[in-house]
Amino acid sequence: MSTLVNKELKYLSGEAAVDERKQILELLKVGITDMGFEIERKGNNSLDESLTAVKYMDIFKILK
Repeated sequence: MSTLVNKELKYLSGEAAVDERKQILELLKVGITDMGFEIERKGNNSLDESLTAVKYMDIFKILK
């Protein structure tokens, strides 16, 4: 996404990285959300490969 606004990311982690990415989303007028409403977690981590969506968010309700 940073390429779309011709902006190089300066921060890899922390609050500065979060703020930097929020600015990019604002420039693009894009929002993001978690799609999982109910999630099963394998182990004690939040890596994508350890998460399974049991129930998804109602995206149409979010878009209203």
